[in-house]
Amino acid sequence: MITAIVIIFVVAYAAIALEHPIKVNKSASALLAASLLWTVYAMMAGDFNLVGKNLTESLASTAQIVFFLMGAMTIVELIDSHNGFEVITSRISTKKLSTLMWMVGFVTFFLSSVLDNLTTTIVMISLMKKLLKNHDDRLGAFDPSQHPASGGIRVGRCSLALQPFFTVMPSNYGKAYFDKWYRDPRHRVSTPHTLARKAMLVVAVAEYYLDRPVRTALDVGCGEGQWLPALKKLRPDIRYTGIDPSPYAVRRFGKRRGILLGSFGELPRLAASYDLIICSDALYYVPDDELIIGLEILVQHLAGIAFLEAYPAETKLDGDTAGMFPRSAAFYRKVLRHAGLIS
Repeated sequence: MITAIVIIFVVAYAAIALEHPIKVNKSASALLAASLLWTVYAMMAGDFNLVGKNLTESLASTAQIVFFLMGAMTIVELIDSHNGFEVITSRISTKKLSTLMWMVGFVTFFLSSVLDNLTTTIVMISLMKKLLKNHDDRLGAFDPSQHPASGGIRVGRCSLALQPFFTVMPSNYGKAYFDKWYRDPRHRVSTPHTLARKAMLVVAVAEYYLDRPVRTALDVGCGEGQWLPALKKLRPDIRYTGIDPSPYAVRRFGKRRGILLGSFGELPRLAASYDLIICSDALYYVPDDELIIGLEILVQHLAGIAFLEAYPAETKLDGDTAGMFPRSAAFYRKVLRHAGLIS
């Protein structure tokens, strides 16, 4: 019995670790492994009363975690939906990983003395996801549950370890960032005139295939919503929705320009479909896994044309290159074909 259990466990662990290469969701692997392990244990233990008692205790311990997570994450999502974390993220402007680590450790230390360890971990992970948006190389792993004040998470007889990897952004995408790259003549990567010409091209192509005027547009990675004036000039009645990870952009232009907080890999709730989906000067800042997930979601909402700017690694680009992910043209063709955007 022990040998069979060990073999099942090792195979399941390998399947979870190799989730992406084998294309099997780790949740499915874990559930299948748990079912097989309990089945083997029940068939070979001999004492069904003992098996029932152990199963009941295990389910009770797991249920404690599940119900607690449901409640805690619901509260965190409610706070997030009302931009509650922006009170903190808007006041953090450091670009140094070491400084950010000290700040996170300091907050986690005192927060864990007020909240339980699991809630502290959920809150800090949610906060870090707002601060660090995977636009740079993977420089650090933040694990609030391993802080000296928390000592890990333990509920009942079950232990839970959470170690999400986050990436440090080259900046916090605040006003200074947009002033430098979009307004300062010495550094700006585009002008209103070049954007207007690009918008004319995109709208013309979209309407050629739609055989009617463009009515709706979704702009992912929209920044301050620079595309909106150009689109409104061409189609005054167009309904525009922008998505950007910058709390500054959402706070300043969100209501006026229809910009929602989100990222390519974490898109907010979208409308049923859009005539035009735009992702301009943003794809090369998105990690591979988020790129694949985001494209699969966007294609479900595409009713017309998608304008996705993707420059291969050999292209010499100006602007903010610190957080770019260099990729080949073959890679972009592969992921676009996988999402069903090209044949």
